[in-house]
Amino acid sequence: MLHHDCGSPVRTVVTCASGHEITTPGQVSARPGPGARPASASD
Repeated sequence: MLHHDCGSPVRTVVTCASGHEITTPGQVSARPGPGARPASASD
């Protein structure tokens, strides 16, 4: 992907809501979101 205005490659930077940059998967953990439902007994 390239930026239309200058032609430079686009990069993705992941940060938390406090502004800390996330650089490895080990720095995050998953939590159920507002649409999560309890797993059924057959799962």
